[in-house]
Amino acid sequence: MFPLSQRFEFRPEAAHDMAPIASSDDRDACISRLRRIMEDPTQLLSNCVADYVVEALRANGNDPRAVQVPGFSNVDYTG
Repeated sequence: MFPLSQRFEFRPEAAHDMAPIASSDDRDACISRLRRIMEDPTQLLSNCVADYVVEALRANGNDPRAVQVPGFSNVDYTG
């Protein structure tokens, strides 16, 4: 699906480790996390970015309008 992105290697012993997201435009980390979530039936899809969004919300004074959401913010849906 993402041929130019690094492959995620699933290791159950490191199930809690996910690629850190540097910004809402960090596609490689988000894709890696998505692959991790999709390959592990014990994970919820929302786990892909939940920790990043919660931290961004805290850093922005709990103002959801100030939070950039990976895969949703900075995307033109009109075309």
